[in-house]
Amino acid sequence: MGTAFTYQGQLKSSGSPYNCSCDFEFRLYDDASTGTQIGTTQTKTATLSSGLFTIPDLDFGAGAFTGDARWLDISVRCPSGSGSYTALTPRQQLTPAPYALYASSAGTATTATTATTATNNWNLSGNSGTTAGSNFLGTADNAALEFKVDNTRAYRIEPHATSPNLIGGYSGNSVTSGVYGATIGGGGSSMETNRVTDHFGTIGGGLGNTASGMHTTISGGTSNVASGHRAAIGGGQNNTAGYFYTTIGGGFNNTASGYFATIPGGSSASATHYGEMAYASGAFTVAGEAQTSTYVLRRASSGTTLTELFLDGTSQRLTIADGRTVAFEILVVGRSSTGESAGYQFRGVIERVGSTTAIIGTVSTVTPAEDDATWSVTVDADDTNDALRIQVQGGSGDTVRWVAMVRTVEVQY
Repeated sequence: MGTAFTYQGQLKSSGSPYNCSCDFEFRLYDDASTGTQIGTTQTKTATLSSGLFTIPDLDFGAGAFTGDARWLDISVRCPSGSGSYTALTPRQQLTPAPYALYASSAGTATTATTATTATNNWNLSGNSGTTAGSNFLGTADNAALEFKVDNTRAYRIEPHATSPNLIGGYSGNSVTSGVYGATIGGGGSSMETNRVTDHFGTIGGGLGNTASGMHTTISGGTSNVASGHRAAIGGGQNNTAGYFYTTIGGGFNNTASGYFATIPGGSSASATHYGEMAYASGAFTVAGEAQTSTYVLRRASSGTTLTELFLDGTSQRLTIADGRTVAFEILVVGRSSTGESAGYQFRGVIERVGSTTAIIGTVSTVTPAEDDATWSVTVDADDTNDALRIQVQGGSGDTVRWVAMVRTVEVQY
């Protein structure tokens, strides 16, 4: 392999690059400022274009690189042959790339008798606009950088001032123009490409997946769509995470469209409410008509004022869709600022037919556990808002935080 290596750089004066022929002197030291010179001084001449230059065949001898730190001391005179040399500061520390030279004298390598030579398509002396082994390998001209295997694109890095995009897998995988910070790890095919259409979207792989909301993630699977900001889909097929912070673990044909809604997997579930966690293992006709769900409601009450609990603690109700019957179990817990506590349990069935929402029969109640017998909880149908309603009440002078868990089994016809 020899002991020579190539040095690349750019020479400027007061911020302006040189465009002429210059002489260079290179000395190798074992210290950043003083130290001992190693090998002999190398004198080279190079023609600069936009300040860029390449110096091949710098050779400080076989003993120059033994695993210890090394620095290049560089002096220059421009134009070539004129006047004295000017020392450039500071000395340039050599990165680990030249230390590959040391492998030629490694003791364990002397026993090797055969080797396979491979074609290397990467320019080891650097690429256009780079200083090899000094600051980066890549492009400096706002052009994309591609990595190919067997002349087929494996990865493409597209430049952007805010954050570059990384696109892997099938060559048809794409990031919409103007979008930045996107990642496509791989996958895709001529029939089903992966696409990111909003900033910082990520697709790990799979086929035909679309990350169309900002900061969305699809790990894999087929034909999944994450369109709500910061939504996530683990995998599966034909799943849609369509609103803010929605999550679908996987499965088939699931849709999460409520704020913070979650579907762990399964098939044909539909989580439409704020914070709803839904699960189904199939459907009669459409998603969501044969499923079970869990909801959490909360709110604080003051004194004896009757207070309705909401999914978001403010205004989001547990509404009932037209044509749907819901069997429910409810647990309610409350705790006051002074440490009083209570717990309640309810069971019942609610239905909606057209514009009418009503409880079927009566809601059964388990005897409550209460520190204060003046506290109370009621469960009924809110026909005006087509919702299952939970209302709570503390004692006189009490400030109480209330949380309710509602578990449902739902059918629609």
